[in-house]
Amino acid sequence: MRFYVNSKYKLVCAPDYSDKFGDKTVSSLMINTCSFTRQIEEEINQAVEEVLKRYEDKVPKELVKELLEEQKRQVRASYDTSATLTEAFEDENN
Repeated sequence: MRFYVNSKYKLVCAPDYSDKFGDKTVSSLMINTCSFTRQIEEEINQAVEEVLKRYEDKVPKELVKELLEEQKRQVRASYDTSATLTEAFEDENN
């Protein structure tokens, strides 16, 4: 599982494709999406939201704010070296 903190200082959970819950065995059959699976998914989403809310007070807001500002600065200052090299080749061949 991957976890993020967004710009509103909220925790976000992004399960990996390989994350599975329940009794895992070698053989299993998938249940296609239906009203039954949607109901289970809704309850799981609610449970995850409740867990994330319990931990939101642990988010170091000042640090997150500083890091997000630094991230924005780095994105603005980034230099696309591949694009520059490609442009150089295009200019030379014209």
